[in-house]
Amino acid sequence: MNAQDFWQCAEKSADWLVSQQAEDGRWQPITQPVVDAYCKASWALSLMGRPTAAHRSLDYAARHLLQPNGDVQPRQNRWHSEVHYPYANAYFVMGGVRLARYDVAWPAMCFLRTLQSPASGAFASVYTEDNIPVRCDTMS
Repeated sequence: MNAQDFWQCAEKSADWLVSQQAEDGRWQPITQPVVDAYCKASWALSLMGRPTAAHRSLDYAARHLLQPNGDVQPRQNRWHSEVHYPYANAYFVMGGVRLARYDVAWPAMCFLRTLQSPASGAFASVYTEDNIPVRCDTMS
């Protein structure tokens, strides 16, 4: 495959994603909103020049996933809840910033900062009861 082929595949994928999105921003086959299904949507759709769909995705996430403390819940997969907790949050920040949606990006970033170790600067996925990072995340 050459670069043109890859781009055409990306365009086709973005079109398919948009075709799966309801007017309210949810993915049509999904009945219960979970972070796992929405965390990368606004970022990916904005990169592919689908701003309307990207904004709809963030609108839906803001209504159904964004918590008062800036976290995003619920999470279905262990990857997003135990292994690399900050990962999904970071994608909401990136998508929000790309779209100048600071109503989502700012609270999500503020929450991410609560996961940052003051000693190392790393973002922890798991803390002890004494607030000591057990596993730090280099992916997010």
